[in-house]
Formats: sequence, C-alpha cells, structure tokens
Amino acid sequence: MGSGSGSGRPGTPSPVMPIHARRAREGQNSVKLYEFLQVLRRRWCTVTAVALLGLTVGVTLTWAAEPEYEATNRLFAAPQGAETMGERAQYSSFATQRVRSYAEIVASPRFTEPVVKKLKLKETPVQLAERISAEAPPQSVLLDITARDGTAAGAARIANAVATEFRRQMTLLETPVSRLTEEEREKQAEAARARGEKPPLEGPQPDPLTRLEVISAAQVPDEPASPRPLLNALCALAIGLFCGALLAVVRDGSDTTVSDTQQLAKAAGGAPVLGTVPYDRRAQRHPLAMVSDAHGERAEAVRLVRAALQFTQVDRPACTILVTSADAEEGKSAFAVNLALAFAQSGSRVCLVDADLRQPRVARFFGLVENAGLTTALIGRATLDDVLQHIDGGRVAVLASGELPPNPAELLASARMREVLAELAGRFDKIIIDSAPLLPVADSTGLAAHTDGTVLVVRAKHTPRHRIEDAVAALRVVGASMLGAVLSMARLPKEDRYGHYGNANSGRAQGPSLRDTSLTGSLR
Repeated sequence: MGSGSGSGRPGTPSPVMPIHARRAREGQNSVKLYEFLQVLRRRWCTVTAVALLGLTVGVTLTWAAEPEYEATNRLFAAPQGAETMGERAQYSSFATQRVRSYAEIVASPRFTEPVVKKLKLKETPVQLAERISAEAPPQSVLLDITARDGTAAGAARIANAVATEFRRQMTLLETPVSRLTEEEREKQAEAARARGEKPPLEGPQPDPLTRLEVISAAQVPDEPASPRPLLNALCALAIGLFCGALLAVVRDGSDTTVSDTQQLAKAAGGAPVLGTVPYDRRAQRHPLAMVSDAHGERAEAVRLVRAALQFTQVDRPACTILVTSADAEEGKSAFAVNLALAFAQSGSRVCLVDADLRQPRVARFFGLVENAGLTTALIGRATLDDVLQHIDGGRVAVLASGELPPNPAELLASARMREVLAELAGRFDKIIIDSAPLLPVADSTGLAAHTDGTVLVVRAKHTPRHRIEDAVAALRVVGASMLGAVLSMARLPKEDRYGHYGNANSGRAQGPSLRDTSLTGSLR
C-alpha cells in the first residue's frame, strides 16, 4: 500500500526542483549574463564598428537597389445556382475551396501569355509569371492578384490585365457548353485543339457554381514596395549588432591577455588586485604623475594602491617592497617611482632603489647621477651615504643603479644585497625597489627572496595570462611573498574613473613641477 497520494511512487524523483537548486541555476544564469555584458563592455569598439559596417552596407544596398512597385486587384467568387439555404451554404463552401485552387493557378503561363501579347511586354510568359502572385484570405471567397513592376503604372496595368484575363478564361472554363453561343463554342473548341485537347462535348450541363467579379481594381501605388529604407536600415543595424557581439565573444575567447581586475586576479592565482592605473597618453612625456598632475587620474590610482598596501599584512607591515613585472614594457618603473612619491607624500621616509641592472631608468626620471649607486655600494667602493641622492626636500632618497655589472643576478641574490637592504630598512619607513622583469632574466627572482613582499605590475591588454601565471609561480618557488598585482595602462570607462575629483583643485597648486629645485638631487 502507498503511504499517500502526495508521496508518489517509490524511487520516482520529485518533478519540483528544490529551492536551493533553482537558486543555484538562477545564479549561474546571472553570472553568464554578467560575463557576456562584461565582454561587450570590453569589446564595445568591435561591436560598434561591425554594427556601423552592417548599417553602411544595408544603406548602400538600399540606395543601389532599383525600386519595385506592387499593385493588387481583388476578385470576388460569387456562388451561382443556389436557391435554398442549404444549397447556398453548400455552394459557398465549394466556392471557398475553389478560390484556394484559383490562387495556385493564377501565376501560370496559360494566363500570362495573353497578357504579354496584349500589353506588348518584352518578356516571356514564364518571366511575367514570376512577378505575379495570388492569395486567398482564409475562410473567404476573395482572391487577391498582385503584380510587381519597376514602375508604379506598370504594376497596376499588369495586375488589372492578369485579373481580366483570368476572369475571362475561368468564365469560359466554368460555363457549360450548352449555354454558349455558336461563336463562343467554336472559339473554345479551337483553343482546346491548339492545346492538344478534345473539344468540350455539347449537351445539357450543370449550372455554373461560381462567377468572378472585380470588386477592387488595382490602383497606381504611391510608394515602392521595396526597398524600404527605414526597415532595411534597422535590419542591417540589428544584423550588424548581432555579428559584432558574436565577433566580440569570439575575439574575447581567443584573447589570452588580461583586460580587467577579475581576469588579473584569476591569472595571479587569487592574489589581491591592489588597483588599476589608467592609461594616459601623456605618460611618456610626463611619467611622474605625482608631480606633474598631482590630482589627476594616475596620481589618484597610485594613492589607492598605496592605501591598499598599507592595509596588507597589518600585523607585519611590508617595509621592503619589490616592484616587478612578467615582461618588459609593462610600466613597472614609472609605477615604482610614483609609488615612492606617494608614500613620501603620506609622511613616510622613503628610499627608492633602482635594482634593474639591465635597463635602469629611475635616475633618468629625476635627472640624477646614474653611474654611482647600488652596484657601487655592493662591491664596496662607496658607502650608502656616499651614493644616496635626495629629492623632494629630502623626503625621498634615491639609490641609482650604478655601473651595470656582468653578473646582475648573482649580485642581487648575494648576502651583501641582503645587508644593504637591512641597512636601508633601519633608516627608512618604506623601501621601493624597481627591478628587472621576472621571466626574461633571473635577477628579480633571487632579489624577491630578500624583500618583505612583491607587487606585480601587469599591463592591460598586453600581458598574456600564462606569462602572469609563470611569473607568480617563479615567485612562489623562491618563497617570495606576493603582496598583490596592479593593472597598468588600463582604458577605464567613465563610471570607473575617479580622477575627475581632482578637477575641483584645478585652481590650487598641483605639486612641484619637474623643474622644481626640490626634485633636483645631489650626491651626499
């Protein structure tokens, strides 16, 4: 016996989806929709370009297309010979079926050939038949005959001529022979012989059931039926948007670079994304955003990264911070310099070290001496006091690269390098180190083990995901602490920008310029 009607058969799953499963599925659908919208947001240029291309093609084809007009003649099939109500209903049903058969045979050479001859058209009956169509509205005894032509008058003329010829021939076909005059019977017999058919027999025939009458002759149309500029433009735009979205999804799926913080966090193995530095076309000429545009977007972005770093490892704040990247040309040096200036503006004593012993750039940003610096102190030719150069009123000390050694990787991984960093840590609150890229050379890998943490700079839409993964793996191999990643040179949408808050201070001092004497350093 069953336990109850509501329990169902044993082993049969409930057709009602559990609430948690339904919510999980809805959540998955929401995530997919969000990801799709994110793809469109990242690839809006592609979508817009393809949509405009589709619209242009549609408008061009519409403009080049020759106009075509349509004219329609409406016929009415009247039942004949019905006297009683029952006969009328039966005959009306028969006429409805007969009209449907009429619609199938109107566009045939039998009816178009006389029209071609009468109107002296320069086309064959078959070609004219392709421009003729007929339609019988459902459950009615109406027949619409439509003709298409390159001119409005021509469409109306052909539609009326076809309707007249069709009505004439159908009247002959459906009129009993006994009711025809001698002349009409002879014409019908000759027409039958010309088609290779037997002449109709004479004698008593049933009364005709239908009679075709023209109730609406074709009129000259005012506008062409095609092309329709507005409709064609809308269709072309819709097709362009669809193709653009499809191309955006395909390109985004095949693009291995990172373009937003979500992709960067995933590629960096879950490491926190400290911030995003927006792209600025002025960065090449004015790399020091904290100086040349202290309230601009780049400067505010660097301050956000500074704030994020201050909240990482709260129990043991990072003093020695290594700034590096997976590959070259990712903006790590400019970011390291601006980060050092940002910490100095917050009141910290900062030392900026140029440990990129392949392509040093830090000293050039400030116009400092480059041949005396880190390598000079490492090989014992000078003390740190001798090679440190102070800028920004003494709040920032710069340790330039010094002369480039033949063995930079061994020099940076040496015990002497650890001692130099320890000595600097005793003097300064923050030590920002600009180093060589991780993957092309081994310099930064050994150096990272001597620091409190590493910040990985990743250029948006430039660095492949697998290169980021390899860089993070290289840091983990040597046991280096990963403080987080920074997305640089990112093109942000308007709603994600924050630099416009600085516009209110446009009348205030924007910080010292590159020519300010406070940024001119000297050896001590």
